[in-house]
Amino acid sequence: MDLIIKTTTRFFKIDGEHFLRGGLWLLSSQAVVVVLSLITTVILSRLLTQQEFGVYRYVISLGLIFGLFSLTGITQAIAQATAKGFVGFFVRGIRATLAYGTIITLLSVITGLYYALMGNETLAWGCFLIATLQPISQIFGCTVAFLQGKQDFKYVTITQTLKSIFVSATTIITILFTKNIVILLAAYFLSQSISAVVTYFIFRPKSDTKISKVEHVYKKFLSFARHSSLRNIIDGFSSRIDSIVIFQYLGAVELAIYTISSILPEQIRGSLKHFQVLALPKFNKYESVESNRSIIYKKASLFFLFLVVLSVFAISLIPYVYGLFFPDYSDSVFLAQILLTSIPASVFIIPIGFLQIQHQEKALYKYHITTSAIQIVSLLGLTFIFGLYGTVISKVLSQYMKAIISFLLFSKIRDNIISNS
Repeated sequence: MDLIIKTTTRFFKIDGEHFLRGGLWLLSSQAVVVVLSLITTVILSRLLTQQEFGVYRYVISLGLIFGLFSLTGITQAIAQATAKGFVGFFVRGIRATLAYGTIITLLSVITGLYYALMGNETLAWGCFLIATLQPISQIFGCTVAFLQGKQDFKYVTITQTLKSIFVSATTIITILFTKNIVILLAAYFLSQSISAVVTYFIFRPKSDTKISKVEHVYKKFLSFARHSSLRNIIDGFSSRIDSIVIFQYLGAVELAIYTISSILPEQIRGSLKHFQVLALPKFNKYESVESNRSIIYKKASLFFLFLVVLSVFAISLIPYVYGLFFPDYSDSVFLAQILLTSIPASVFIIPIGFLQIQHQEKALYKYHITTSAIQIVSLLGLTFIFGLYGTVISKVLSQYMKAIISFLLFSKIRDNIISNS
C-alpha cells in the first residue's frame, strides 16, 4: 500500500495517502449505498405495480425539492469551517438550519392541502409526512459535513453505511407486511430522520469554542451558506423537476420507468462527488486561482479519461444488470445507456469545487443560473416533443453544458486575476 501511495503522489503530484486512504473509505461507503439502493429498488419494483412505484417515487421527489428551500448550503459551510479549524461553527450552523427548516414544513403543508382538496389522499398524506419529518433530517444531517471537514473519512463511511442499512432494511421489512404507499413513505422518511438524529448525538463536536472570538469568521461562513443555498435551489430545482414534469405530463408509469433507468447513472454520479470532498480540504492550502490553474487542468484531464472508461464499462454492463434485476422494465435499458453517456461531463466538479472554496460568488451564480435555465428549457421542450426520450436527452445535454460553462468561468476568472496583478 505504501508503494502505491508513493507512486500516486509522484505521478499525479497529489497527496497520495490522503486521496487513496480517504478515497478508499468513501468509495467503500458509496459501494454499500449503491448495493443497498439497488436491492431496495429491485424489491420495490417487483412488489409494487409500475403505477404504485411511480407515485412512491413522486412523493420522494417532492421531498427532495421541498428540502432545497432550507439552508442546504450549511453542509458545505460546516465542512469548510471545520477544515479550517473553526469547529465551533457547527453549533451556529445547526441553529440556522433549524430556523430555515420551517420553509420545508410550510411548502409541504400547502401542497398537501392542495392534494387533499383534489381528493388524492395518498399524495396529501405524503406531503404531510414530508412536512413533519424532512426538516429533522435536514437539521441533524449536518453531522456528516462536520466529519468530512475533519477528514474523518472512516467515520463518514461508518455513518453513511449504517444509515443506508437502516433505511433500506426499514423499507424492505415494511413492504413485506404492506404495500400501502403512505405507510411505505412513512417508513422511509422516519428512518431517514432517526438515523440523522442518532448520528448527531454520537458524532457532534464537543468543543466549547467561544463564538464571540470568531464572530466575524462565522458570519462569513453563514453568508457563504446562504449564497450556496440559493444556488442549490436554482441548480437542484432544475435537476429534480424532471420527475415532476414526467409525473404530471406523462404519468406515474413513465416516472417508474425513468426512475429505474436513472438509478445506476445517478448512483455513479453521486459516487463521483466524493472526489470533490477529498479535493476541497487540500485546495484550502492555496490562496489564488492562478496558483492552482495547472493543478486544476491536470487533474481534470486525468479525471475525464477515467470517467470515459467508467462510462463505456457501465454502458456495456447495463443490459445484463437490468435484465437480471429489472426484467419488467426492459424499456429502461436503452434509456439508462443514454444517461450513462453523460458521466464524463461530471469533470465539472473539479473547477466548480475550487470556485466554491475560493468563494467566487459571482462566477458561481452565473454558472448555476445559466446551466439551470438551459436544463429547464431543454427539459420542457424535448419532453413535450419526444416524451421520455426527450427527458433523457435533455439530461445528457445539460450535463455537458455544465462542464463547458464551468471551465469557461474558471478560465475567465484566472485571466482576470492575471491581468489585474
